[in-house]
Amino acid sequence: NLIPKFGNITKYVKIAACTITLSAGADFIFYGPSQLANLIYPTVAFVNAAHSQLLFDEGCIPPPNHPIFKIG
Repeated sequence: NLIPKFGNITKYVKIAACTITLSAGADFIFYGPSQLANLIYPTVAFVNAAHSQLLFDEGCIPPPNHPIFKIG
């Protein structure tokens, strides 16, 4: 049983499962129960911002409406 070792991490596993498709280029996700929305939305923005770093590293600039320009 993993709960004694890691605690109740089901919420975080759900977030990872919902947002992992973003790393494959998805621009639409099903995030399940709306009570997770307050955690899913910032996670999606963070993943998109992290991907934009790859663009910067390649000398490209993301579009002006990209999340990287809305956080900080």
